[in-house]
Amino acid sequence: VAEVVPEVVTEPEAVPETVKLGDAVAGKRVAKGKCGSCHYFDKDRKKSGPTLMGIFGKAPAIDGIPFATWDAAALDAWIKKPRAVKPRTRMSFAGISDEKKRQDIIAYLKTL
Repeated sequence: VAEVVPEVVTEPEAVPETVKLGDAVAGKRVAKGKCGSCHYFDKDRKKSGPTLMGIFGKAPAIDGIPFATWDAAALDAWIKKPRAVKPRTRMSFAGISDEKKRQDIIAYLKTL
């Protein structure tokens, strides 16, 4: 049986101008619901995933991520489909296809 390897993203796609400005309040709600079971948003809690506090503008801490920093375009690509960015990621999250929700999450991450 041949292994199916997903397409790897080497450069983040440009984020459309119409969704570049997300809503941080809505993003907090979406992030807590979609990401909060594994990730934490402050330094006081420990969960299976790393903290997302201060992630925006930071260099990826894991090997195999093809971005120099977690900017809006890189985060958008990762949140959309993590396995397209890093096919062998341990993260079991499939991604969020809704562009507005992704931009809202990114707006929230910028506030942390």
